Amino acid sequence: MRKLLAICFAILLACAPLEATTYILVRVGTKLYIGGDGYRVDYATGTPTPHCKFAQNDKVITLTWGLATGGTTSHVEPFADLVAPISASQETIFEKRERLIPLAHQFLIRQMDLRDSQSKEPVTDKVKANFGIGAAFISMEHGNPEVGAFKLTIVDWSKRNIIPDRFPDWNWDVPVFFGNSQAYSEVIYAGMDPAILKTAQADPVMFIRKVLERQHELTPKDVGPPYSIAIFSASGLEWIEKGACSHI
Repeated sequence: MRKLLAICFAILLACAPLEATTYILVRVGTKLYIGGDGYRVDYATGTPTPHCKFAQNDKVITLTWGLATGGTTSHVEPFADLVAPISASQETIFEKRERLIPLAHQFLIRQMDLRDSQSKEPVTDKVKANFGIGAAFISMEHGNPEVGAFKLTIVDWSKRNIIPDRFPDWNWDVPVFFGNSQAYSEVIYAGMDPAILKTAQADPVMFIRKVLERQHELTPKDVGPPYSIAIFSASGLEWIEKGACSHI
């Protein structure tokens, strides 16, 4: 009987409060180093507060980011409520992904309807980008990490034309990023010191920390400390820095 140990990354961008998160994944052999920031930003005030974006349910770790991970007003519908049961289910990462996609699609439609009912301002490309949602599920299969991910992209707001893109394959020669990725672009395209990319395999913890710090410099209102860094392997999740996750 195959033992399944899964990590669920839920990519959420839909409603207040804002969690404009950055996650960085670096694979070294059979280990996957995972780092994330610790900001939750109140959409109304713009004030950040420390927030753990790692949630644990049995053998499943769920990481979420976006505009709808928990409600502060009566009309806000926490996307995490949809994700949690799927994270805990005994399914493969790809079955989890396929079950979540239609739920995420329905959720996104509801949030778009809500936005239209509350604002008559035109929908810009930035607005559409802020409403993009997706998820990545990571599991240890035969001793190696696997990722099944998707994102929903709004093509035509008025027609509610939303396209799901699936990402089953990953190039582990370079780090994988989720969320705010300006620092990622700098690293990959050598806007930062090219030597930093070389440290990804040699010292992934230092690499993750440096890139998170750089992302904070680029988007200080959205991404910031305390940072959480862990190693995912066949043995489970090992914390390097808990950041705002001291309760886990």
